[in-house]
This record gives sequence, C-alpha cells and structure tokens, in this order.
Amino acid sequence: MLNNIMIIAVREFKEMVKTKAFIIGAILMPVLLVAFFGFSILLQTEEPEGEKKMAVVDYTGRLFDRLADEVRKRNDFKKPSDEAAPGEEPDQQGEDLHKMKFRLQSVLPGERTRDDIIKDLTARVTDNELFAFVVIGSDVVADETKGAALDGRVEYFTNSPTYDDLPRWLSGALNSCVKEIWYKDKEVKPEVIRMIEYRVPFTRLNLSAGEKAPEEIDETVAFLTPMAFMILLFMGVFTCAAPLLTSVIEEKGNRVVEILLSSVTPFELMAGKIIGLASVGLTLMILWGGGGYMAASWKGFAQFIEIENVGHFIGCFIFGFLMWGGFYAAIGAACNTLKEAQSLMGPIGILLWVPWFTWFFVVQNPDSTLSLVLTYIPLLTPFMLILRMAVPPGPALLEILLAYACMAATTLLILWGAGRIFRTGILMYGKPPKLRELLRWIRTA
Repeated sequence: MLNNIMIIAVREFKEMVKTKAFIIGAILMPVLLVAFFGFSILLQTEEPEGEKKMAVVDYTGRLFDRLADEVRKRNDFKKPSDEAAPGEEPDQQGEDLHKMKFRLQSVLPGERTRDDIIKDLTARVTDNELFAFVVIGSDVVADETKGAALDGRVEYFTNSPTYDDLPRWLSGALNSCVKEIWYKDKEVKPEVIRMIEYRVPFTRLNLSAGEKAPEEIDETVAFLTPMAFMILLFMGVFTCAAPLLTSVIEEKGNRVVEILLSSVTPFELMAGKIIGLASVGLTLMILWGGGGYMAASWKGFAQFIEIENVGHFIGCFIFGFLMWGGFYAAIGAACNTLKEAQSLMGPIGILLWVPWFTWFFVVQNPDSTLSLVLTYIPLLTPFMLILRMAVPPGPALLEILLAYACMAATTLLILWGAGRIFRTGILMYGKPPKLRELLRWIRTA
C-alpha cells in the first residue's frame, strides 16, 4: 500500500515540476509580488507633477497672507542634497521636494452673502477652474472655544474627496498660522513658544526579543512580517491544492483513472496525489521562503523572522494542504467538469476571503475574542495561527496546542470523508451529486 502511494506521489511530483508553468511560476511569482509591492510603494511616494488651485475665502482678514507664505515655503522646499555649497543650507539644494504645486487665490467676501460665494466657487470647481476652495469663519482666530459655531470653523469644499494631500497640508498650515496669531496677540515670548511647541522624543521598543536587549520597533516591518507569512502560506497551499481538483477531473473525464484503479485502490490514488502535490508546494515554499529571507537579510530585517515561526509555518502548511487537498480531491472525484466543481465548492470558497478581510485587525489585536474565534474555525486555523504567531510575543502555549489539535482533528476528519467520497465518486458519471448525496456517500461507503 505504502509503495503504491509513494509511486503515485513521485509521479505527480515529477509531472508537476517538469512543466514550464512550474519553472516560470517558481521564478515569476515572487518577482511579480515584489514588483507589485514595489510599484504600490512607488505610487504612494512618487508625487505627480502639476498644480492644484484653491480659492480662500478669509472672513478673518488675517490668515490668507500667512497661508500664502506657508504654501510658498512648501512649493519651494528642496530635497536635501549630500553636497551643499559653503554657506548654503541643505534645503536650498537639489530638486523640489513637492512636484505637485499648490496655488492659492484670495476671494474677498465683499457684500455678497456666504451662500452666493459658495455657489459661485462651486461652479468654478465644477468647470475645473479650481480644484477646491476653503471658507475660513470670522471667529477662527478670535476664540478657540467657538469651533462648533459656523463662524468658528474652516470648511473645505472639493469634488475630489479622495485626494488627501491638499486638505492635510491645509489643516496643518492653518493650525500653525492660528497659533502664530494667538502667540502674537498674547505677546508670548519666543522662548515660551519653543517650550510649548517642543515635542518629547518618543521611541517604541520591543520587549519580546527574549534575553536580547529591547529593539526599536519598525512599525511597517512589524505589520508586513505577519502578512508576508500568511501570503506565502496561502500561495503555497492553493498554488498546488487547486491543480489537484483539475487533475482528478481531467483523469476522470478521459478515463485514465479507470486504468489506474486497476492497479491501486482509490485511497492509494488519492493519498499519492495529495502527497505528491504537497511535496511540490513544500518545494515552492523553500524557494520562495529562502528568497524572502535573503531579501530580508539584505535589507536588515532578518531579526523579525523567528526560527520558531519557520517551524510553525511548515506545520501550518502541512495541515493546511492536507485539509484543502483532501477537500479538492473529494470535489474533483464527485464532479465531471470544472464548472460543476466550482458550483459545488462555492460556499466553502467564501471562507478563503476571511483571512484577507481580517488580517489587519488580527495583527493589531492578536489576543482579541474575534482573533481567537477565527483561529479555531477549522479550515482557517493554519492561516490565522501563523498570522498570530508572527506577531510578538505570539499566542500562549495552550492556544498553540489547541490550534494544532484542531488542525489535526480537522485534517483526519476531512481525509476520512474525502476518502469515502473519492472511493464512491471517482467512477461515477452523469449528474453531479447534491450535498445530501455526498453525506450519504460518507455514511455508507
């Protein structure tokens, strides 16, 4: 029995790895991921060239000139240069830091009503003469306690609500200008202003490094590391588990499976296929994970990858692949076409979206009730456990043991049920079975 399983497993492994698709995928997939994330980061950091025109209706009569100075400083600010000429400041060198320029236009209220001004400026925004306009209430600098009143607040109008750079800059600049006016009106001394504006240095340190000295936390890396573990696990499981479904349906459709079953039992055929494709997935994990570790070492982030988590990653991959591999093998044996299989597995496939919708919350709150519940949903356990393991200090030992017990029990149950469905359905043709009929196969096979 074991010999037949290994023969089938080796055959499936060789058939998979010798294809051009495997070779290209093994190399191209990580390259595409790196390119995707790199391009996303580039889009976030690279600013397009152009200008945004904004009208300012200043009912205070004291803020527009100060805002004009602030926007001039912003537009003219240069990228720091390594080589500064003698006597010049670093910010006087290099290219402009902001390629997108902001232009302010003053709109004097005059005798027009506020509603008439807003109506006129709205038309100019609609006609693309302006990108936005802002109305500064008359009491904005008069009294800090009048912010709730209409005259005590600033209103920003635009038809591009997703563009955040201009309103974010404007909010900071306005607050700085208002405080500057208050300081001047109250005759606050410069040294007192420096004390008020002083920000205490704040450093976040990680205490979960064991006996090592606490290390400063890189928030971006701390978030991306758990996500990278989950994405790698997800890719490893489904890159090879999904082809198992296609393979079974194809062999069933062209009657090759009938020839195979003349020499091996249905269970041996199913087990061999699962083990063979699991070996392919493990090979991909070694290639992709090794490449990821070398990239992390090159960037100085290798300390965020715990050896213990690598072991848990392998364990989660094995259980995850056996769960989903058994599930796909059973569905493939029960169906005659890929379309039938997709219809049958549709409801279960919804579970695959749960880790993507919840990963950010779980990383921020790994010990919350929702994180615990998600960890013990059987088909999600591998993904949620590795996600929580990669967040220091990780789950408690009892939680880890319960998660592995859950994965082991679920894997045995799925493989037992999949074996019975595979045995009955692999030689059956015609109308695909309903869920009730699949349950009957499991009970009676």
